[in-house]
Amino acid sequence: MLRKLRQRAIASLRDEIAPVEREGFARFLLDWHGFSSKRGGVTRLAEVVAQIEGVPLSHRVLVDRILPARIPDFQARWLDELGASGAIVWVGAGSSGPRDGRIALYRRDRIGQLVDPPAWPEGWDATVEDVLRKRIFEHLTRRGASFLAELGGPGISATALTAALWDLVWAGIVTNDTFGPLRSLGSKKGQLAVGGRWSLVSGLLGEVSPTMRSHARATGLLERFGVAAPPLAAELPGGFTGVYDVFRAMEDGGRVRRGWFVDGLGGLQFAMPGVVDRLRAFREEGTDAVVVAATDPANLWGAAFDWPDLDEGVPRPRRVVGAELVTVGGVPAMFVERGERSVLVWNNAPLEAAIRAWLATKRRVRLDRINGQPATESQVCAVFRSVGFAVGYEALEWTS
Repeated sequence: MLRKLRQRAIASLRDEIAPVEREGFARFLLDWHGFSSKRGGVTRLAEVVAQIEGVPLSHRVLVDRILPARIPDFQARWLDELGASGAIVWVGAGSSGPRDGRIALYRRDRIGQLVDPPAWPEGWDATVEDVLRKRIFEHLTRRGASFLAELGGPGISATALTAALWDLVWAGIVTNDTFGPLRSLGSKKGQLAVGGRWSLVSGLLGEVSPTMRSHARATGLLERFGVAAPPLAAELPGGFTGVYDVFRAMEDGGRVRRGWFVDGLGGLQFAMPGVVDRLRAFREEGTDAVVVAATDPANLWGAAFDWPDLDEGVPRPRRVVGAELVTVGGVPAMFVERGERSVLVWNNAPLEAAIRAWLATKRRVRLDRINGQPATESQVCAVFRSVGFAVGYEALEWTS
């Protein structure tokens, strides 16, 4: 009897520390980020910002895909409400062309702990454009937050002023207290830069000790993933090494546990105790089909997790703006390339469920290629036709 009890105790301990598989953690992250949340409004948006804080994301994808996936009936004006109240700020992180760019969202009381003071980009000096950039910078240094009309001057065209201002924005030097200028990028009139007041990002930062900065980055990692591991910290300055001592101190204080919680993330992992308990629920296989933006922070496929193998000769998916991934039970089933005219599918995946999930938010689809081949000649053409696609001129077509 004692032997049986001992065996049960050992089995229980082994089960407690057994790591969840990659697909289980993929499902956990979607749940952790609230993909099935029924809560909406500004309060829910503030919670989402805390989880994706500091991650550079395409503004267009953020507003069209990432936030609506987490917040039912999301309204872009809620961002303005949080910005106007001083709760959140945004910082540019690189242009993606004339109609989009990457931004990172921050809580106002934490940006100083997470962002390093911006530096003047190399190559800007001694150029005609740089004279205007420096003029804007000096004006904001002297006067503080200013409207667009205050930044101009005699002989300065609106086009030149706007171009210089956006250069400063994408370099992470200047920001705005509303999201209106970002929305103008996608308008027919283009880069208007109107709305709100412009100010220097450096004015939001202040003095922060290296220890405080490392602690903020470590806790941010836990807020985003629930688990901290080297592959998840690849984008942090200094990587996992820069926050390891913080996690050791948190472990000593009982705030996190160290162990092997997720397969595929290496052996050096930390997690909050409550997360360890929640992970157990994702050890069993799932069947839910979920569509996620390829660049969504909740999607680790193609980043911390390698893509599952596709057929020989099929190009590997690329995590680019505008692409989407459909997972079934956390496992990649279909990858929709940017433009929605080409898809990649995995063998033995529940493709029909993946297609139906993808079409749920579409009105019309024209599919030219599947796994690099003409869609009408694909081996899985019949599966697409079974869910309503029809053979058109050199393509598969679907209408809701």
